[in-house]
Amino acid sequence: MGNINEDINMLGALEAMAVRYGDQDDESSMLETQFQQTEKDPRTIARGYQIELCQKALLENIIVYLETGCGKTHIAVLLIYETIRRLKNSKKDICIFLAPTVALVEQQAKVIRDSIDVKVGIYCGTSNRLKRHHDWEKEMEQFEVFVMTPQILLHNLSHCFIRIQHIALLIFDECHYAQAESNHPYAEIMKIFYKPDVARLPRIFGMTASPKFGKGASISSLETLLNAKVYTVESREELDQFVSSPKVKCYYYGTAVNDSPNPHVTYLGELEKIKAESMLTLIKTIEDYSILKSTKMALQRLHCNLVFCLDNLGLWGALQACRILLKGDPITRNEVIEVNEQCGDDILCGSYLSPAAFYFDTQCKKANGTKDGLSPVDNLEFPFFSLKLLQLVEVLSNFRAQSDMKCIIFVNRIITARSLAYILQQIKLLSAWRCSYLVGVHSGLKNMSRKSTSTILERFRSGELNLLVATKVGEEGLDIQTCCLVIRFDLPETVASFIQSRGRARMPQSEYAFLVDRGNPKEMELIKNFHKDEAQMNDEISSRKSTLAYVDFKEKTYKVDSTGAVISLATSVSLLHRYCSKLPHDEFFNPKPILSYSNDNADSTICYITLPANAPIHQIMSSPQPSREAAKKDACLKACQQLHELGALTHYLLPDDQVDEDQDSSDSDCDDEDSSRRELIEMLVPSVLREPWIKVENTTLSLNSYFIILNPFPADRLYKDFGIFLKKPFPQEAERMELDIQLARGRSVLTKIVSCGTLDFTDDEILLAERFQEMWLKAIIDKSEFVTDFVRLGKDDYSNSASTFYLLLPVNVDKHRGSMTVDWQLITKCLSSPIFKNPEDIINTCDRTSNRNDFLYLASGPTQIKDVLNSLVYVPCKDTFYFVSDYLRGKNSFSIFKDERSYVDHYAEVFRSQFLHPNQPLLKAKQLFRLDNLLRKKGSGDGTEPREKEEHFVELPPEICVLKVMGFSKEIGSTLSLLPSIMHRLESFLVAIELRQKLCDSFSQGSQVSAERILEALTTERCNERFSLERLEVYIRDQPFEPTHFFPFGRSCSVICDDCTKVKIHSSHDSNLKTGANTEVRCNKGHHWLQKKTIADFVEALVGAFLVDSGFKAAIEFLQWIGMPVDYKHSHVADICAASRTFTALSGLIDLSALENRLGYQFQYKEIGVSRRCCLGLLDHFLSLFRISKMKPGQLTDLRSYSVSNNSFAGIAVDREIYKFMLCDSASLIQSMNKYVEFYNTSSSNKVLAETVPCPKALGDLVESCVGAILLDSGFNLDVVWNVMISFLDPVMKFSALQQNPIRELQELCQFYNWEIEYSSVKKDKMFSVKALVNGGEVCASVIATNCSKKTAKRNACQELCLTLKDKGYKKKMQSLEEILKSSPKMEAKLIGYDEIPTKKYMNSIESPSKPQEKHSGSAKPETSSNGVRRMVDPTPQCRHPDANGSNSQAPAGKIEKSSIK
Repeated sequence: MGNINEDINMLGALEAMAVRYGDQDDESSMLETQFQQTEKDPRTIARGYQIELCQKALLENIIVYLETGCGKTHIAVLLIYETIRRLKNSKKDICIFLAPTVALVEQQAKVIRDSIDVKVGIYCGTSNRLKRHHDWEKEMEQFEVFVMTPQILLHNLSHCFIRIQHIALLIFDECHYAQAESNHPYAEIMKIFYKPDVARLPRIFGMTASPKFGKGASISSLETLLNAKVYTVESREELDQFVSSPKVKCYYYGTAVNDSPNPHVTYLGELEKIKAESMLTLIKTIEDYSILKSTKMALQRLHCNLVFCLDNLGLWGALQACRILLKGDPITRNEVIEVNEQCGDDILCGSYLSPAAFYFDTQCKKANGTKDGLSPVDNLEFPFFSLKLLQLVEVLSNFRAQSDMKCIIFVNRIITARSLAYILQQIKLLSAWRCSYLVGVHSGLKNMSRKSTSTILERFRSGELNLLVATKVGEEGLDIQTCCLVIRFDLPETVASFIQSRGRARMPQSEYAFLVDRGNPKEMELIKNFHKDEAQMNDEISSRKSTLAYVDFKEKTYKVDSTGAVISLATSVSLLHRYCSKLPHDEFFNPKPILSYSNDNADSTICYITLPANAPIHQIMSSPQPSREAAKKDACLKACQQLHELGALTHYLLPDDQVDEDQDSSDSDCDDEDSSRRELIEMLVPSVLREPWIKVENTTLSLNSYFIILNPFPADRLYKDFGIFLKKPFPQEAERMELDIQLARGRSVLTKIVSCGTLDFTDDEILLAERFQEMWLKAIIDKSEFVTDFVRLGKDDYSNSASTFYLLLPVNVDKHRGSMTVDWQLITKCLSSPIFKNPEDIINTCDRTSNRNDFLYLASGPTQIKDVLNSLVYVPCKDTFYFVSDYLRGKNSFSIFKDERSYVDHYAEVFRSQFLHPNQPLLKAKQLFRLDNLLRKKGSGDGTEPREKEEHFVELPPEICVLKVMGFSKEIGSTLSLLPSIMHRLESFLVAIELRQKLCDSFSQGSQVSAERILEALTTERCNERFSLERLEVYIRDQPFEPTHFFPFGRSCSVICDDCTKVKIHSSHDSNLKTGANTEVRCNKGHHWLQKKTIADFVEALVGAFLVDSGFKAAIEFLQWIGMPVDYKHSHVADICAASRTFTALSGLIDLSALENRLGYQFQYKEIGVSRRCCLGLLDHFLSLFRISKMKPGQLTDLRSYSVSNNSFAGIAVDREIYKFMLCDSASLIQSMNKYVEFYNTSSSNKVLAETVPCPKALGDLVESCVGAILLDSGFNLDVVWNVMISFLDPVMKFSALQQNPIRELQELCQFYNWEIEYSSVKKDKMFSVKALVNGGEVCASVIATNCSKKTAKRNACQELCLTLKDKGYKKKMQSLEEILKSSPKMEAKLIGYDEIPTKKYMNSIESPSKPQEKHSGSAKPETSSNGVRRMVDPTPQCRHPDANGSNSQAPAGKIEKSSIK
């Protein structure tokens, strides 16, 4: 229907909504209140027909058909306004506004925000922060209106992030895309989710300027799909009051009028020759069929684009197109020509684009008659410019003089937009036009970011730009009301495109121009048809009477009943590709489904999908379908169903590795991939430290006391004795804790804790102890509080806010009696300092009867010398605190400072200080230390010989010093610099002890692991402590010790956290994930973000702890206790060996005997030798047992890390020539491996000069696979595998093969020179670019590395930056691990932790399909393992090592060749 003259008032509309949402007794009064409270009322500026259409939309689903500029969006705003008023009591119901492009999403969201007071959320392709159902629930609580692209909503409905019954109003902008036969997300949303069985369906409101879209589209189809009626405004007079239509005009151009041959024919012929030669090059060069096929397609598209530019822009335009394509990276190039497949881009550039560019450049110079290139001012003629482009220049030149002129030129191709925009910028005749281009921001066309698109549009609106060359992305909905000229450089393809682009000319007396080829009658006919079709559409809408009936579209779907998640034929395609993209991959392997087709008969097609080898299913076949597209969708839906049934997809039909993750895998300018895989955990405080002391008047309090022994080496410092006092006693294991604190220059302090029984404290003593602890915490951490003249102690009640309860107090030790007492005299002296007294209570610290020589004049007044010595002072002019250790009788302020200047002159000149008592002696002082984390790693055990370090003292005139704390000596300071780190380690150790007790109480073998080993497992690498420790949640210590986060009793945390505020407080950490810096907020609960992988690594580390301390049985019992089914049966190995027969066909492709020669092992089951079995954990375990004497734990950790690194394994593969046996069909991987082999075999002297070659991970994986195969083939006989591994260690342990992790190497180098290092990363087109920046004093260097793996990119950037810094002479001045190894004698390698007993029955239960028992025959015999366990084993298979004469003569020689196996 077309007329809306029914008299429907607003009250009736509201009553209609009340029926839907339910009435309440106070409905009228509530509505009145809401009307009064609303600040913005869109009804005040609404036109009459807008109010009428809104009233209609409140009663039924409608589609509003109005031309551009008639205010369709304001009708939607009115509808949202009325709907929101009804949803005030519903927290879950929302309004959703759908727009097909990112630019429209942002534009419409701004309109809604500006028009009404509602909370609006924006969601489009780059909104990848919402990855869980919980995230979307929070969004629904926070926002009332969602403005999003339809693909986002379709994804959210499919995976139940949003349920359709919670949508009150669903608005479709540009709703003409919703055609029943299309796969557009609009159509998918309505066909799959708008069902009558849903409890409550949303109101549907559609907006369009062209109800018909594309071939076969009809108004009836649109109404049926949206279950809505089309309405428009019949009275044209009313619309004309607000909207002006542009004048439509045609500008004609024609062929050149002369008898000379058309040079375009020559140009096209030459371009065809270049294409043919390029095709031959591709066929000869590219071996991979799939890459060759996609490269041929890319070549054809490149050629078509250049031909199009040559025809439409001319010779210069074709040249600019070549240059643009050559300048871009491969991804940008593929986007411009709309190719998404992997192709031989370098070959295309070299064989086609470069020759084409050279040819066009030559022809430009030739035709111009000069070697200086083309001058655009003097050569506005054919063939430099096409006749079409010349006509465009003429039109623009005619309009250039008009004021406030804005123009949009529409083209159909991206390359045309970019080339044409560049050309127009260069023409001096058009200098008044300020030009740019606008293309799409959606999947497949990512050459413009969302941000840059918004910037260009804003510049155009403001007038900074006045000419836009746009593709069809600029046709729909963009609100640029001041545009007065629209030119169709390329003609519209549909009537909808015609209507939409015409609507961009919004100003009165605007012009809409066609550029028409005079010699092409089809173009004139096309334009006539546009006008004709538009008139017919208007007549149809005005005269038709809609009889709308609901149609249930029978779409084939797969639904999970337990969750309601559902996918359709169309959405299954993208889901399958997304699942494959989440499979493990690297730069050489891009997992994706491979499709092939066969014709079942003349009328049907079958699709076969082959999934990557690491997917749980291999191949899927569709049922016969009428077309390839239908067959592909059917096969994808079947594949997704099977993946869900196998558990590879969750019950929400999401990839299993990212439960509850969000929709979009598109690119963004940031990478927060880790943020979705972590959770906020409260860090556990040991129970022994949580016990508060309760003060009761007139009673004594007994506290357990422990003396902290500090043994420095060398003994170059004096440390004041301190003790720990707490309510509960430490566990005995804690009393055995020893901590070797590493200091600068190889110095160390060995720390021990000794129990001294209990000590009694009176009420006053407890008060003094608490004040003293508060005092020294302020002095060393919050020293800024001591800048003031008065510090109040005891104002906070720490008994309620503290999370730990212990006191660290100075003590006096009687070594003869073995007793310890608190040094109350020192505590009393410190607390009697003037800074802790009210100013009015301070008389004078100097006794006037004293001798003048007994006091000094300080900035704070005259003070007795005995109070100044061993005190803490503050120097305001330097804003620095110092410990005063002595005074210098032979020096005063007239003494020489430096450069022949006295202290008097220096301080007068620099600080403008005048001394009244310059003759008094100078003070010998030491600067207050900066509290640091003394637990962090200090290199590879440093390797630095310990040597004494002199204390650094300065000389200070007394008159610049302010006395702060008396008795606070440098010896106290030296001890306090260690105590926070000691207590942090002690707290972690107590947590480990508690976890050990929990394990002991839970299963029998739990007591077999030590607390020290558990501590290693609890502490993550992120903590950056010297023992390289691998990682149940609250027990995990995932934070490096940060001194400013040290909050014992006496120092309160200012960030108060609870369950309601914790996420908000700690969410600021998200912005720091990119840098990797430790910038988490520390709260009073100790919350910290914990990666889910960290928890998994912690379990793995505990398994290793049980292996080392107790053996395999204890480790298995631990795994069973945490709920992991690890029941081991002998038949399992037999089953695996039997399953290896599937690789029989592969065994004929390699010389297995030669491979056995290289491995030094003969396989019983030959097929296992060609299958892939990874066993990294086993290798790590083995290599961890290789011991070298006289090495520190940190050095052993580094040695283990190097030994099991990918580079080390790759060295084995190259050294043993195992890489020659790899079956591989990736040409790029083969090329990369050959390059690395060549680099590896380069002499050391040349290797230093050569560019570092990245090591393919596949080489290391190959060694892991071989070890795994041997483990299975030997019946899990670890002795056999151990012998093989010992033989492998020789090349690994070469000193030249030791390579430190470049990330850590760079970190240590920066620590050594006190440089700052920052990391930033950007993800674009599935590639990560990581920038490593080092900044400090005289050095500022940065490197950017790109890789599909963020870790690899970061590693490569660090490696390159390390080399750059080393080339400049920056190196660590300490022994390298290589030097330490050379001077350390080796011990015998032993296998420990192996307590499994392979039996003869078990070994014989496996029937080998090949000649089994030649090398392994013989009866079982008893054998004693290295740890004394006697077990029955078969004779060890013969292990041989390749001799120097090349015993692997049968091994293939030369470089790796590509396998024929796919």
